[in-house]
Amino acid sequence: GFLVAALAPAEEPAERFLEALRENGYYDVALDYLETFSDSPAVSADFKKVLPFERAETLIKSTANIRNVDEWEAVLDEAQKLLSQSAQLADTPELQARSQRYEGNLLYRRARVYMRRSEDDRLTAQEQQALMKKAQEQLQRSMEVYQQARASLKDLISNFQIDPDDPGSAGKKKSLE
Repeated sequence: GFLVAALAPAEEPAERFLEALRENGYYDVALDYLETFSDSPAVSADFKKVLPFERAETLIKSTANIRNVDEWEAVLDEAQKLLSQSAQLADTPELQARSQRYEGNLLYRRARVYMRRSEDDRLTAQEQQALMKKAQEQLQRSMEVYQQARASLKDLISNFQIDPDDPGSAGKKKSLE
């Protein structure tokens, strides 16, 4: 929930519950929970707009518990598809920064896949080096994307205007920081 607080009502119970599921490693339950919101009239349109981002974040975080490299890579592929779909929905600076942040995290995790694959003793030294080179490229790209996201957020925060008629606008700025 990096920016859900900025888009949904403050302290939305659904977001708190989702974060608790993720923090406790219940990624499958979190994904099922997110699926229930797709057609729910109880959830705002703004919250529905960030559902693909939330699914991608949950998938990316779930890779920390995956030991099988093929499964790990498949989960990252699914998260990449969600991020690609979500990028088209990123019509605000907040969502664009969020998309960049997730992309950076995904690239970092993908680099870890390449590093893990390079540890296979059945590979030749040349194959291992090629995988490490791919990992380095992914890490470099990840760093570039993170720097772009950081710059975007910095601009967003410095240009954020607190609306005196909106008591939630100060909270929105704080959530960005």
